[in-house]
Amino acid sequence: MDKEVLLKKQDVLKDLPHDLIKKLSDHAQHGTFKQGDILMHAGDESDKLYFIIRGVVFIHAHTRDGVIIPVNLLYPGQTVGEMGVLRQKERSASVEALSDVDVLYIRADDFTKLIRETPELSTNFIKDLSQRIERNDYSMKIMKTRNIVERTRLLLQELSEGFPGNTIPLSHEKIAEVVGVTRPRLTEALHELQKEGYLSLAPNRITLHMG
Repeated sequence: MDKEVLLKKQDVLKDLPHDLIKKLSDHAQHGTFKQGDILMHAGDESDKLYFIIRGVVFIHAHTRDGVIIPVNLLYPGQTVGEMGVLRQKERSASVEALSDVDVLYIRADDFTKLIRETPELSTNFIKDLSQRIERNDYSMKIMKTRNIVERTRLLLQELSEGFPGNTIPLSHEKIAEVVGVTRPRLTEALHELQKEGYLSLAPNRITLHMG
């Protein structure tokens, strides 16, 4: 695995000079997570930041009653965990692998040192965080969509970006968590979308038919 090549493909790093990419790669380590694994829990120490190389991750919070609150979906080329590292705060949300996930990660102490030594790296992360806020705004617009069928359609369309062939290999229960609805309401929405010809249903699999 060529860590320099993989890091150069990351949105936040693609404009950085080779010598800085080399410094980052010297500190980067490879990690893998299976579908359903938790990369971090809310309240954990922010000891690493992750560059997503392959797969899809689901960021979510919990109410005091344990109800899942969807926050965002992230894909290859994006980073996760940098907010806690930069702010030196505990994790504010949990992150779950929705598929098998490959990452490169850098420990917080190493990354903080690089940030202090390299203003250019700091500037790039500030720009990336600004773009992330814009993307979060889009995700929040989806989550605020009152029509459950339309919300489900939009989130399935976004999810399909992370899986080949427009086939999403997730259970209805997991998709209900991502959509932010109960399992019965999700099932109703899926059946409505199936009637429209938008998707096909199979056990633990949804295939979208997008023209």
